[in-house]
Amino acid sequence: MISIISKKIITPNPSTQRWHKLSILDQCLTHFYMPFVFFYPKNQVNVIPNGPKQLSNSLSKTSSYYYPWAGSLKDNATIECDDHGAELLQVQINSPMGKVVDSNIKDLTFPQGDGSSAYFFLRDWAALTRSSNANPSPYFVEDSIVPSPISPLVSPVIGSDMDKCVQKRFIFSSTKLSALKSSIGVQNVTSNEAVNAIIYKCVASSATIVNSGSFKLSQFFDLREIISPPNSIDLDFGFGKPIRASFAKGPRNKFIILMRTYDGGIEALVNLNEQEMCVFEHDKQLLEFAIPINGDFCYEEEQHYI
Repeated sequence: MISIISKKIITPNPSTQRWHKLSILDQCLTHFYMPFVFFYPKNQVNVIPNGPKQLSNSLSKTSSYYYPWAGSLKDNATIECDDHGAELLQVQINSPMGKVVDSNIKDLTFPQGDGSSAYFFLRDWAALTRSSNANPSPYFVEDSIVPSPISPLVSPVIGSDMDKCVQKRFIFSSTKLSALKSSIGVQNVTSNEAVNAIIYKCVASSATIVNSGSFKLSQFFDLREIISPPNSIDLDFGFGKPIRASFAKGPRNKFIILMRTYDGGIEALVNLNEQEMCVFEHDKQLLEFAIPINGDFCYEEEQHYI
């Protein structure tokens, strides 16, 4: 299904910084992969003269700016900026897109940075691939800015808990969103609030039915709608902007991700254990407003991507 063409460690220029102290927020989170997936038009003309080599060179330059990301974790609170580097793979894939997203290939993983930081890293990598004159200016939230209240945490507070976890994708169309918000009976409810409410209710019902005990449901949602200026997913490496972005399974159980669809609806990626998901995906109230998608990408969508 997946053939590895090349695999190498990309190292940055030597860093002048030796140590990086993690903020209390970064110390709380476990070390998990951030499996972003971006799809580009397959008929887009590639303007990169030597794609793989240029991507390698620009990754090295980007890592020099984001030097903690190229270091080694010494303990739960400290990164040694030893220029360890990052692994870059070039692969050839012959399978449906859904299987690619669910595969065991991993990408960015590090306790330094959240989803926003990962976006800026990828944005700057893309900019340096298009032009070596780009000048990234990353901002790191260090221990001196958000310090530990008493002493550094010995271990993360929030774990991964991905054992027997499955992810399913549900689409709330703009029409169904309007119907959902009307059914709630609360004025000025947002689309995110409405979707979050029905998912939480159905997850709680599923957990009760399978007797999985108490739980906490974590959520990511699209911050681009509430920040100014808005961030576009401007990840053009030289072959156009991505026409679709998604998030592979994870990073933890009892976790949902909400993203806007091209037509104004909402795509929900829901992570539950196998027993809970079996009940959740057949919930009649959920299916009144959401369309479950078998696999991460339907056949019609695949025809437009690389």
